[in-house]
Amino acid sequence: MSTASPDLITIDASSLSEKSYGIDTTAVELMAKEFAALSIKGVDDKAGYKAVRTARLKLRTIRCDIDTRRKELKAGALEYGKKVDSVAKTLTAIVEPTEKMLEAQEVAIDDEVKAIRQRVINDRVFRLAAIQSPLAESLFADLSDAQFETLYGNHKAIHEAKVEAERVAAEERQRVADQEDADRQAETDRIAAEKQRLAEQEAELNREREALNAQKRAQDETQARLDNEAREAREKIAREEADRVRKENEAKMSSATLEQDRLDAERAEAMKPDIEKLRSYVASLKKHASDNLPNVTDLGFIPRGRIVDIIFDAFDKAMAVVKPAK
Repeated sequence: MSTASPDLITIDASSLSEKSYGIDTTAVELMAKEFAALSIKGVDDKAGYKAVRTARLKLRTIRCDIDTRRKELKAGALEYGKKVDSVAKTLTAIVEPTEKMLEAQEVAIDDEVKAIRQRVINDRVFRLAAIQSPLAESLFADLSDAQFETLYGNHKAIHEAKVEAERVAAEERQRVADQEDADRQAETDRIAAEKQRLAEQEAELNREREALNAQKRAQDETQARLDNEAREAREKIAREEADRVRKENEAKMSSATLEQDRLDAERAEAMKPDIEKLRSYVASLKKHASDNLPNVTDLGFIPRGRIVDIIFDAFDKAMAVVKPAK
């Protein structure tokens, strides 16, 4: 079905130029260049401000005239474009629903094909993961089933050989570990037996040592008892000897005391006449002194009575030396 239209209108844009806008391009360029040199010196530059404003308004007028002419030149083309869009919309409404229906069927099939492909890829990823293959998806996603099976078989053989090698290595490690455990257990048992033997030997030595200590304690106790008995015997002998000496001394002292008492009695008996005479003389002397000695207390001397007391105290002391007969 041909889409060419016998009513197609061709617009010739080659005839458009600056003249279509009724503008003298050279004059406008010169004017713009001239106005570009204008400036305002400051807020007090009234003349400069007026010149700039006048130039701007003139340029704005030219710009507005250009835009108005643009709209005039484009008005026919815009109306034509609207008509073209309206007709195209009507025609599109006829074919678009069927196109979308067919597109939906096509997309559904494409999606199903993608889903089938993804399921195949997922199955391949699962199978390769099971044998720990490091292959990236891009290396097997687009392979045919036969190509993938060949690839999978090669990697599976490599994986199985690796697994077998690891199994053998693990068994060897386990054997070595079991042997080391057995050796350690044997050494532990040997050390335990040696400790038991040493403990029994130590216990026997302790028993012998305890027996010797008990024997020594018995000997020490016997010796201590004998030493104590000997000490007590020596102390008894010493006490008896001390008692004998004390009694002898007491007997000697008693004999000496009796003899001294006898001698003192005999001397006192012999001295009785003289003592009586002395006492009588002292008594008369005391009376005479009391009656005849002046009392000189007022003169600062010893009083008369005090002198008499001193004399008789001396006499009493002298008499005490002479023991009277018992």
